[in-house]
Parts: sequence; C-alpha cells; structure tokens
Amino acid sequence: METQIPTDIPLLSWRARRRPLHERTHVWYTIATIVTGVLFGYSIATKAWTFAGLIVLTAVAYWFGHRIEDPVDEIAIWVEGFLLDGQFVPWSHCKGFWLNQTREFTELRIDHDKTINRDLIIHTGPVSPLAIRTVFSGFIPELTQRREPVLDIIQRLCKI
Repeated sequence: METQIPTDIPLLSWRARRRPLHERTHVWYTIATIVTGVLFGYSIATKAWTFAGLIVLTAVAYWFGHRIEDPVDEIAIWVEGFLLDGQFVPWSHCKGFWLNQTREFTELRIDHDKTINRDLIIHTGPVSPLAIRTVFSGFIPELTQRREPVLDIIQRLCKI
C-alpha cells in the first residue's frame, strides 16, 4: 500500500541546496592544478598509464560535475512523514535523525532504512536547527552519537 502525500499544511517546510555552495578562490584552483599536474607528471614518469588515465578521468568528471548547478531540494514535514525532493517518506521507514553543524552550514541527516550506507541529507537553510530538532524529535529519535563520515569531512575541507 502506497502512502499518500498529506494535503494539510505541513508542520515545517523549507527549500535548501543539496550541497553547500563553496567559494573557491584563485588559490584553491592554483593548488588543485598543481596537485593534479604533479600526480599526472609522476604517473607519466613512472609509466603508470592506468594512474594517468585515472587522473585525467577524475579531472574531467570533476569539471563536468561542477558545471551543473546543484538542485534545490524542498522538504515538508507532516505528522505522517516528510516529503523530500518529491518523494514521501513515512516515519516508519526512518531510524532516526541528527544535525551536522559545521562553521559554514548545518545539515539535517536522516537515517533511512531504504538507503544503502548513506543518510538522506538536506541543508537547513534559513530554518533554525532548534525548530528542526523540536519537530523531528516528536516522531523519530535523535541520534546524538552520530558524527560526520570521514569522507564527507575531507570533501568539505577540500571544497569538493
């Protein structure tokens, strides 16, 4: 049985980017170019052609991936569940939530039984983390012991 999207007014809703908008300076681009060049030069000097190909593919994929503007997701929360990016998720499919607060932004992460080793993530945007915590804690537990995964920390620090 498929759950219908509620028609009443949501308890809380907002729109926010899926990923933070990083401000990359000339210094960032210079360092990235130097690192890529050094790795590519090393792979050519050692005749590691697979590594050279991997570096080129990674650089091209990064360039293409960042030319596309990140979508803005919308989340709406009801007593029955929440709607994220057009997909309704009932509370019974959620194990818990946690708020990842950094210096630049705060993001809501929802541990969902349908995701494979990943949380559902949306930035809190203009909404207070306290308001989000208050609403969500009425339906699913807050996972206070959860921390940001190491790869996500590296991505955030490198502004990838």
